[in-house]
Amino acid sequence: MPSTGGSRILEGYLSPFNVTAVKRAKELGAIVVGKTNLDEFGMGSTTKDSAFQVTANPWDLSRVPGGSSGGSAPAVFARQCVVSLGSDTVTDAGILLYAIAGNDRFNATSSN
Repeated sequence: MPSTGGSRILEGYLSPFNVTAVKRAKELGAIVVGKTNLDEFGMGSTTKDSAFQVTANPWDLSRVPGGSSGGSAPAVFARQCVVSLGSDTVTDAGILLYAIAGNDRFNATSSN
């Protein structure tokens, strides 16, 4: 799947590998059904700054859907998926944390 970071700069970019969190979740049987919207490069607080579209709050269109990774929570709320990764998503965090916890050798900020 293309990975854009919510930016037209990366439109069509295909990563040569999965991030460690996705790799670990898939090893435990998770099925990736898609990617969600976010503010460009996660630099925002409403998901209104994505280069592709504005994400709607599925429960109240007058409110923002979430923070910089605001596509994650609405996907869960709208029952499009059971869990979703995002920098500000807490739904079913315990289950997801168990799946992705541990050192990430590709991330210089990850601890042993």
